[in-house]
Amino acid sequence: MNGLSIRVISVGDSINFGYEYKKVHSVFKDAINILYGDKIISVVNREIGGGPTNIVLDVDDLRLFKDVRISGDVISIDGQNIDITQADCYVSDLKEEKLSKSLLFKNLPRAESLLLKEGPFLSSAFLIDPEREAFFITPFERNLMARIRTNFRDFMNGSLDALRELKGTGIGLTPQGDDLINGILISLSVFELVTGISTLSIREKIYDIVSSKNPVSNTFLYFSSKGKVYEVFKKFILSISTGEEGIETATMNIINIGETSGADMLTGFIVGVKNFFEGGFQWQ
Repeated sequence: MNGLSIRVISVGDSINFGYEYKKVHSVFKDAINILYGDKIISVVNREIGGGPTNIVLDVDDLRLFKDVRISGDVISIDGQNIDITQADCYVSDLKEEKLSKSLLFKNLPRAESLLLKEGPFLSSAFLIDPEREAFFITPFERNLMARIRTNFRDFMNGSLDALRELKGTGIGLTPQGDDLINGILISLSVFELVTGISTLSIREKIYDIVSSKNPVSNTFLYFSSKGKVYEVFKKFILSISTGEEGIETATMNIINIGETSGADMLTGFIVGVKNFFEGGFQWQ
């Protein structure tokens, strides 16, 4: 790939560029995940978009690269050094956005309907529509569904101990239980921004309980606990709560993340928003 002109579109607002990052955790078409401590920095394409620790490149397939590392303010790709200080900064928080509760509840059913219609069969959307439990057929699938249902219900009813059973539940780079918790954390941030009622302490308490040895999940959960969201979810939140158009597109962009990850996050978010605005939250 030497000699190829590569443009950095944006860099996340939570990357510490004072160190060298070179240990690759995982490589996909849309992302190269590089370890830093118990979290990751992700070099991604436009399809993934911005995030607190995402570096977005104007490249389609990241599997073409043999060596990617970050040192100081430079990203090195197959020996080509690219200054990333001139790229746009992706702002990951929602503090400056004016979110409308009335628009949120007006538009949320549209997103929910699309989730139930288009969500993967084995996603956690059965927590919203029990009829989707019929998609879980094998003993493994039925057991997984039962564990998610029981632990998520207990968690939402006020048991933080249930988080210990929910986290890590399911298969994949980010297990379904982690994705549900991620959606709940994001909904808590939205609840705070709309109502002015602080949820930071409970978000941080949840993260303390669910942090694990999975650096990918840790990264998503950590930043969600801090009120920072990835571009695809930020666009969705803005589309349903500020009157912007494109709700269906924004919703499908989440649903299409991973095998079930996007649908699981969206399920957690929808359940969280409904519960918190209707009756607050049960955790102390």
